Amino acid sequence: MTQSTLNRKGNREMIKVKIPRQTWHKTWKSLRQEGPVTRVSQDYIYLISDRHLQILWGKQLPFEEIDTVVSPSKKIGHLLASPLQ
Repeated sequence: MTQSTLNRKGNREMIKVKIPRQTWHKTWKSLRQEGPVTRVSQDYIYLISDRHLQILWGKQLPFEEIDTVVSPSKKIGHLLASPLQ
């Protein structure tokens, strides 16, 4: 499970997932029946709710959860890899 913003109930606000192209239509229909879904990339990446995530697990639909929070070590690595001006 990735880190993300928690709401007042302690649930995550939105989860970023990538849906495989092969199962996109079936997965998309299941998610849309539950409520709004936001596409954030041309690579089949969407922001979904905890309820959507439960549906994906319950129907055993394939997906990949995408990390939405960059860890401090990744930020430092990125800075070290960047040319200094």
